[in-house]
Amino acid sequence: MVTGARPAARAFHGSVDGASVLRLSGPVRFMVARALRRIVDDVIAHDDGGGVAIDLRTVDVIDSTALGLLARIGSASLRRRGRRAVLICPDNDVATCLRSAALDELFVMLDEYPYDDSVPLAEIALEMPAGGAEPELGRLILDAHRDLARISERNLAVYGDVIAALEADLGEPPRSTH
Repeated sequence: MVTGARPAARAFHGSVDGASVLRLSGPVRFMVARALRRIVDDVIAHDDGGGVAIDLRTVDVIDSTALGLLARIGSASLRRRGRRAVLICPDNDVATCLRSAALDELFVMLDEYPYDDSVPLAEIALEMPAGGAEPELGRLILDAHRDLARISERNLAVYGDVIAALEADLGEPPRSTH
């Protein structure tokens, strides 16, 4: 059986109605974590108070590392502005993953895109530039899972073993995620 190539993860960013909008599509997994972390940190750094919206309407699948990177945005929004960022995701398997990871505690979750869909967003490469400072992938995955575990006691229980294994692999002493 011949199958077509899997679609690649893609990212787009721009400003719509004063909000910083990050749109992700395709399978968002740890393989793009380095570049996605760079994008997430850029979104956080350039949040001018107009709010942050993350559009996941065309995401096929999302893994726990990507969920942790989203948690980073949600936590930063609450910490810096005292209000939740927005996640846009129809009621599908991805939305189920978001809710099961308690992201609905960090974000306002919407089924429909609340902005003018004709406003273009610039595509951002999900590859690290050659010669750029690449964060160690293991460290990035560990940090993402720590961010995810900080959301709730349930997440701490679910991801605690993953965090402990990553800490052991990286030769780090265990540390509290709360």
